[in-house]
Amino acid sequence: MTNEHRKEYQREYQRKYYHKNKEREQERKQQWYASHPTYLRSYAQRRNIRLRQNAIRLLGGACAHCHCTDMRCLEIDHIIPVGSKKRVHRDILHRSILRGNTDNLQVLCACCHAIKTYKSYYGYSD
Repeated sequence: MTNEHRKEYQREYQRKYYHKNKEREQERKQQWYASHPTYLRSYAQRRNIRLRQNAIRLLGGACAHCHCTDMRCLEIDHIIPVGSKKRVHRDILHRSILRGNTDNLQVLCACCHAIKTYKSYYGYSD
């Protein structure tokens, strides 16, 4: 049996085993999650950071105003502000950007974003 055939056989065997023992496997998974909360939390944090960084890179990876490229201070901004009723969770926003929904979005550093927000809130213009 070649290596590829063996891998395919194992994949099929594991798929059938999981479907046959689905409830037991799900219970085992829940027990593992309950006993490893710090691992799950750190995994979720790493996943969210990776999603955010990929979304920012897709939008250009630098501040639209000052061209800062420090990933720690870059934020995603709506060019035309949306109300709080239309806001979505960051995870959903990052995934939609990765799918190509980049309309009305730009990258700003924290300082430029705060200045833009302040100006729009108080009605100042340059």
